[in-house]
Amino acid sequence: MVKKVLGKVYSVNISEERGTIKYPVGEGIVGQEGIINDAHYGASIKHVSVISKERIDEFAKEAGRVIKPGEFAENITTVGIDLSDAKLHDKFKIGDAEIEVIQIGKDEEVDSSKVFRIIGKVVMVHEGLFCKVIKPGKVAVGDEVVFIRK
Repeated sequence: MVKKVLGKVYSVNISEERGTIKYPVGEGIVGQEGIINDAHYGASIKHVSVISKERIDEFAKEAGRVIKPGEFAENITTVGIDLSDAKLHDKFKIGDAEIEVIQIGKDEEVDSSKVFRIIGKVVMVHEGLFCKVIKPGKVAVGDEVVFIRK
């Protein structure tokens, strides 16, 4: 098992209602079924969603507008890590928590994020990582992100 620090947490994001843009909270507690106080907590086996700031920035340039952390409805925005290399069942240690990739991308037809409705497509459809919680714990802006290959 290879462990390597590849990046850091850029933003931790939650929302009060499903289908809405998330907003940064600085830190959060990853519980058994997602980020506590997030509207998606316990809603499915996809507990935590992750995307990189670098990819958000690329998409923002393409869209011609600023896209803030949480607008893709991701729970954790990373920086300094290429998430496109992640495969199913790879893991990430983020802060005190550990999560496992169980899905890459999601069904474009059922995506309900506000960014999808505004600009016609969303990165999470192809590149978002959806993870289940392996070990609960605190995550915060600036925490190291350790990539653990299957």
